[in-house]
Amino acid sequence: MSPKAVKVKHVNGYDLEIAFSNGEKRLTPFWDQLVSRGGVFKPLEDVEVFKRVKIEPDFGTLVWPGDVDICPDVLYWLATGTPIKGSTDPKYLRPPPHLKSRKNMSRSAAAKVVARKVTAKH
Repeated sequence: MSPKAVKVKHVNGYDLEIAFSNGEKRLTPFWDQLVSRGGVFKPLEDVEVFKRVKIEPDFGTLVWPGDVDICPDVLYWLATGTPIKGSTDPKYLRPPPHLKSRKNMSRSAAAKVVARKVTAKH
């Protein structure tokens, strides 16, 4: 089981800063992987609806108006690139596209990039 989301903050557009129960904090873009997919996520295309994100405390994941939520394991994968063990979908065994450009960076260097982005937005 992945660490739970414990805090979320809207940063800009479709980017959220998410803090997890293991102490990690990540700036995570949601447009490509979630919002742009339509279907149940269609209402989130309105950034004012997207910004109304909350933490669902029992499962430690994100939820939006209309009970739109994201699987906790997928959320942690999207934020950190940590593979979802036992997944039958190969895409969850490698980092999401927005993290692939950092694949050759050390974890500390990648964290500094994220920290700079978060700091620059505030």
